[in-house]
Amino acid sequence: MKINLEYKLYNNLLIFKKEVDPKIYFDDNEDILFGSQSRYIFPYEYLDIDISLLEQICLRIEDNKNKYLRTIKFWDSSRCNTDTLYIYDDLERAITEWLKIEMGNESSIENLDFYKNDNNIWELHSHWILYKTDFSQRFIYKKEITSEMIQGTRFI
Repeated sequence: MKINLEYKLYNNLLIFKKEVDPKIYFDDNEDILFGSQSRYIFPYEYLDIDISLLEQICLRIEDNKNKYLRTIKFWDSSRCNTDTLYIYDDLERAITEWLKIEMGNESSIENLDFYKNDNNIWELHSHWILYKTDFSQRFIYKKEITSEMIQGTRFI
């Protein structure tokens, strides 16, 4: 399993790279398996850098069959961000994609879940959008999709 961080600082053209040992990345109470609990919630917590200096960070975890890619882009001195996540889990035959936009106390999240059917075709099974302010939240849109409703497929 390979775990890599790539990040860029404000006003700097260089892209810095850091390989993270799985023993450091995963929680001590977890086995080192794809999908295990990470020690920290945010990728930048594995760096010894003030978050206000970060313009972008990308975390990539890959083994021979699975892929996890999370990219966070910051603006307004890192008070606002977009957080994009892509997970391909071969064992679960699933892909999860989500985009979170956070600005101050407000955030919205859009989530798409794809599953591979018995014919090896990716089908969209759920799609939801959540809007949050402080600790309150409300679904703007939530849809579980049945096989009769599927209009497209996904290739990876």
